[in-house]
Amino acid sequence: MNRLVLIGNGFDLAHNLKTKYCDFVLFYLCESINNAFSKKKHSDPLLTIECVSLYPQQYSWSVITPEMVLQKFESLKQNDDFHVTIHSDLLKSTLDKLDKLNWVDLEDEYFNKLLKCRIISSFDKAKVDKLNNEFSFLKKRLQFYLKKVQEESTGVLIDNYKDLFYQYINPNEILLDNLYKAELPNKILFLSFNYTNTVEKYIKPNSSNILSEVNYIHGQVENTLDSIIFGFGDEFNKEYLSFEDVMQNELFTFVKSFGYSKSDNYWKLIRFLQEDKYQVYILGHSLGLTDRTMLKEIFEHEKCVSIKIFYWNKGNGQHDHTEKMYDMSRHFTDKGSMRKKVVPFNMSKPMPQL
Repeated sequence: MNRLVLIGNGFDLAHNLKTKYCDFVLFYLCESINNAFSKKKHSDPLLTIECVSLYPQQYSWSVITPEMVLQKFESLKQNDDFHVTIHSDLLKSTLDKLDKLNWVDLEDEYFNKLLKCRIISSFDKAKVDKLNNEFSFLKKRLQFYLKKVQEESTGVLIDNYKDLFYQYINPNEILLDNLYKAELPNKILFLSFNYTNTVEKYIKPNSSNILSEVNYIHGQVENTLDSIIFGFGDEFNKEYLSFEDVMQNELFTFVKSFGYSKSDNYWKLIRFLQEDKYQVYILGHSLGLTDRTMLKEIFEHEKCVSIKIFYWNKGNGQHDHTEKMYDMSRHFTDKGSMRKKVVPFNMSKPMPQL
């Protein structure tokens, strides 16, 4: 039997990497404000900040840090010596709820904005092109930011993961297979939805000679600029299905399935699923709908016999296991199958974290 380990952004957060959407936006705003201060103007597809005062000496021209950036940004919007224009409805809507958004929420937000470009039986091409241009810019800045985060990472490891990844498969966690005794997995595939290489630090030759491999299904920060896969991935969404009746290919620009066709990573995943029975470990993945096409294939596959959620421990007895179950259910057509595959909470464990 094999083990499939799903690695999501929560895994990087457990290592204290600043990879939240909020972290990225604060970095972007910080960069934009500092650029405006040094050159008197910053402009990109999302935002323009321009100093219109001839004598801006009264303002601090020292470097703005992410910790102070929101306060500074709000003050600039109220200051007559600066013109601040947010060109993007996507950026504007996410700034209003910055502390609550995850990456999956941004991808959902993009899709919702795309739907608002609809006009009767087609879509406003100019609006779609503008939205895609904004999202493309965000994607490039994201890749730049995460590469910076990865390079500046301290590389501190969490010892518990070394045991967790290579531990025996527990027969008590499997209801759909006659596994009578604990056994080591024959093969482990780390399916990383992250662009960073954090998980690689745990992949090394081990005494059990278990074949281990990482599949960066959405690409890596080291790849060619703008090559990472970022967008919407729910081909079961009724609104998405209506796109196929419209002869406008720009609607599919950021649909993940078409990004998967640019490499053989998805094929490698399918080969693994078909090879042998497997148990799924979930570490830090939100289980959001923007990955439903892939997750549904993994979870409902006939060779998937068990799914174990490593939940986020929020402290004071609080955790996100129940939320994960709600999200998990959206990837199953057969809810009975879900109940037979998902390991119960009392047999689950929290994610190790720094």
